Amino acid sequence: MRSDRRRTRAAGRSVVVRIACAIALIGALVGTGPNPAAAHANLLAAAPGPGQEVGGVVGRVQMIFDEPITDLEIVFTGPDGGAIETTLVTVGPQQFDVEFDPLQAEGLYVVSYTFVSLDTDVVTLGFAFSYAVDGPSVVPLSAPTVLAASDGPPTAVIVTVAVGAVAVGVLAGQLVRRRRALARLRT
Repeated sequence: MRSDRRRTRAAGRSVVVRIACAIALIGALVGTGPNPAAAHANLLAAAPGPGQEVGGVVGRVQMIFDEPITDLEIVFTGPDGGAIETTLVTVGPQQFDVEFDPLQAEGLYVVSYTFVSLDTDVVTLGFAFSYAVDGPSVVPLSAPTVLAASDGPPTAVIVTVAVGAVAVGVLAGQLVRRRRALARLRT
């Protein structure tokens, strides 16, 4: 009878250890793998922002990225498709202002930009906003507020915590089953 209990315990431990190792391995592979969404910098906020309608006196576009970038180049086009002369002002490694003469023509404006991300990828993106003389005023961005709002746990941390929670659940379930099996053997 004692040898049966020992075999049951050893088999139970073996299954639990195998499951825990498998879960840990999967978590390590998933949690530390590359995150394609975070492969390069992204525009975190802009004023005027993508798709926004603005009015009043508009003489700059503010842009804040989620990580430092270099070699930012801007092409700003008006409703007629012509390029608008701009001056690029670097406010910080993540924040840039594009200054120009105040807008006068109503219509769609396009901000196209190219930059080098921290991983040395050259990225080209853009967005559009519309201007109407009587539209709402642009609300300027505050970089510390925008950057603080973007802070959050990295994907690897979230995956690792989730895998850990699943592993604890599986191990707890195995422990409960083992104790129930042992209790049945004792009776």
